[in-house]
Amino acid sequence: MGELESVNAGREPRPLSSSRDLILVVEPAETKPGVEPRPAAPARLPLSRFHFAAAAALAVVIAVAGALFLEDREQAKALAQQASENETLAHTLKSLKVRLDAIDSAMSNAGLADLRQSVGEIRSNLASSREINGALAQLSQRVDKLDHEASAKVDKLTERVDHEATALTAGLSTRMDKLEQKIAAPPPAQPQVAQAKQPPARPKFDNVAMDRTSSIERPRPLLRGYVVLDARDDMALVGGRYGEREVRQGDYLPGAGRVEHIELGGNGWVVTTSEGLIASADFPRY
Repeated sequence: MGELESVNAGREPRPLSSSRDLILVVEPAETKPGVEPRPAAPARLPLSRFHFAAAAALAVVIAVAGALFLEDREQAKALAQQASENETLAHTLKSLKVRLDAIDSAMSNAGLADLRQSVGEIRSNLASSREINGALAQLSQRVDKLDHEASAKVDKLTERVDHEATALTAGLSTRMDKLEQKIAAPPPAQPQVAQAKQPPARPKFDNVAMDRTSSIERPRPLLRGYVVLDARDDMALVGGRYGEREVRQGDYLPGAGRVEHIELGGNGWVVTTSEGLIASADFPRY
C-alpha cells in the first residue's frame, strides 16, 4: 500500500469525464441531389456503455486509492504522533532516570555519611566505655588495696590490744594474787622480850604536858580492799574488786572514802583516804 500510495501521490488525479465527452460526432455525408439520405447506424449506444463502465471502474479505483491514501495518511499522522509521543516519553523517562540516579546518589552519600557518623559515635562510645572500665578497674584495685591495708592494720591493732590487755590482765592478776597471799598470810609473831626481874620503873609525870589527848593523830588502818598499782604526783592507779580506777585528790572510792593525799613513802606509794590507807603491793602489812 505504501508503493501504491507513492504512485498515486506522484500522479495527479484525472477529472472524470461524462459520457457526453465520449460520444463521437459523425459528420453527415453530403447528400446528393435526388438521392434520399439513409439513416445512420446505431453505433452510439455500445460506445457509451463501454465508456461508462470504464469511467465507473476508474472512479472506483480512484475512490479506493483515495481512501487508501487517506487511510495511509491518517496512519502516517498517527504513527508520527505516536513516534513524537514515544520520543517525548523517552526523553521524560531519561530525565526521570537522571533525577532518580541523582536522588539515589544523594541518598547513598547521605546514608554513607550517616553510617560513617554512626560508626564514629560507636567507636567513641567504645573508647569511652573502655576508659570507664579501666578507671573502674583501677578504682576497684585501689579500694581492694585500701581494704586489705585497713584490714591488716585493724588486725595488727586488735592483736596488739589483745596482747596488751592480756599482759595487763595477767600482771593485775599476779599482783592481786600476791596481795591476797600477803593478806591471807598470818602476821609474823613478835619476839617476846624477856621480862626483867627488876620491877618496872614508875612513870614520871614531871615533864608530861597537860594537853588534851585528842590532839594526838590516831593512826589510820590499812585498807585491804584496794592496792596501789601505779602512781605519780597527782594521780594514782588503784585496783580493787571493782577493777582499776584512776583517782586524784578529792575523788571518792567506795568503801575507802574520799582521797586526801597521794604521796611516796619509804615502802612505795600510799594513797591516804578518809577511811584509811591504800598501799602498794610491796607495802609491809604489819
